[in-house]
Amino acid sequence: RLTVPLWDFEGTPRGLQGRDISGNCSARWVGLTNPETSKWARFGYFRGDAWEDTCLVVEGPSDALTAYAAGYGACFVRGASLADDTVADELAAGLRGQHVCIAADTDPAGERFRDRLAAALHSRGIPVHLVRVPFPDSDLTDWRERDPGTFDDALHRAVRDAEVWEPPAEDT
Repeated sequence: RLTVPLWDFEGTPRGLQGRDISGNCSARWVGLTNPETSKWARFGYFRGDAWEDTCLVVEGPSDALTAYAAGYGACFVRGASLADDTVADELAAGLRGQHVCIAADTDPAGERFRDRLAAALHSRGIPVHLVRVPFPDSDLTDWRERDPGTFDDALHRAVRDAEVWEPPAEDT
């Protein structure tokens, strides 16, 4: 397994996920079992170096590694269903002052993740931009696999052109 740490915003590891790279395990990603009296982190953060003020928020460690390899800071939630108010509070505290872009999967679960997290961060005073993955039923990693030679430039354009998320009219 390839292991990916779940670092917090101060750089302290707060969990770990492992990816099967053999293709022989039905559990593609697995995490550590929670201790009896507490829980491992539900998100991880990679501080970017090339685009220090921009953080892409994604679902899962694969997309975070893809964003990080393109030079961005990346914050990943271990799964779409874990993007609740507790995670939103922690993300808002750590992402304040950064250019925050959500790059969600283009499937129904990804859309719910994007909408729920954008609303939660917005309500906590964090402006959110939406990066559009240009293919249906895809994510950042799928996008990169389609054309690795042009992916970085295409992602930079998508981040530059990302639209600001606004609450639906009935919520304002």
